[in-house]
Amino acid sequence: MRTMRFVADAHLGGLARLLRMAGFDTLYDNNFDDGEIATIASEQQRIVLTRDRDLLKRRAITHGCYLHALKPAGQLRELFDRLDLARSARPFTLCLYCNARLRVIDKALVLDRIPPKAHAFYDHFSTCDVCRRVFWQGSHWQRMRALLAGVVPPGG
Repeated sequence: MRTMRFVADAHLGGLARLLRMAGFDTLYDNNFDDGEIATIASEQQRIVLTRDRDLLKRRAITHGCYLHALKPAGQLRELFDRLDLARSARPFTLCLYCNARLRVIDKALVLDRIPPKAHAFYDHFSTCDVCRRVFWQGSHWQRMRALLAGVVPPGG
């Protein structure tokens, strides 16, 4: 399996979260300027994702992808089609917020970090050891799963 790693420009925060949701290491910071993006891409061998053609003209950028779609879900489909990402996807393994790896955690260890309804209705949780967020398979997860169903084959 090939490993695809990305860095997204300031206009693609929604896409960055969706790529993380699909399990792709994606750096994003709204404050990255074009020079920082080029340096990160070069030093870490990441593919630059952008809607700015001038950014892709920088000499340090060897791999980049200009996205035509305007909305994050369309950008995700476009990128999955163009780079054939479906087989490499590992959904729900990375933190949507900080890009760190998630790990399964016992419900008893997160009771003080989850809402009462999550405690009452769900039993399976994962956490990010970097930002300490907790995730569970609630209604938001169901919507994310439905969005991924359009690009990731069943069982992915």
